[in-house]
Amino acid sequence: MPLLRFKAVFHPAIRAGSKTTTLRRWDRPKLRAGTMATAPGVGSLLIERVEAVKWEELGEADARADGFNSMAEMKTVV
Repeated sequence: MPLLRFKAVFHPAIRAGSKTTTLRRWDRPKLRAGTMATAPGVGSLLIERVEAVKWEELGEADARADGFNSMAEMKTVV
């Protein structure tokens, strides 16, 4: 099963279901939709969708789905 790591600060939001997406700076996808991944400190996660996006295309709703309060906050971490 593939490994997907998250900073510990995100673990509660993942468990609560308020962090429903994750952004990764990969050259190519390392996971596929429909597979399970292990996230240390969180458990097993079902990967529902994988898609390439451009940073400029992301908005406030994307930041909230990724566990941030705003794009400004997300930009300081990602």
